[in-house]
Amino acid sequence: MLPLLAQARNSPFRSELFDGGRAEAAFGQQLDVIFAENITRAANFGLGDAIAKRLGSGTKELDDASVNQIDRYG
Repeated sequence: MLPLLAQARNSPFRSELFDGGRAEAAFGQQLDVIFAENITRAANFGLGDAIAKRLGSGTKELDDASVNQIDRYG
């Protein structure tokens, strides 16, 4: 998500109507990181679930309920 947001921020089709000024120029990259984290959490991409299932398969089989108990977001 982060590369897509960075590309959208530097798009030649950007409008001055939604320009954030100097603050956006200074902190836009940090805002992109926050947006990317929130989008991936809300969209439930499933990468964390797939990794947890793969790692857990060597010791015991993980079902969906136990995978949901693992904190995949820190």
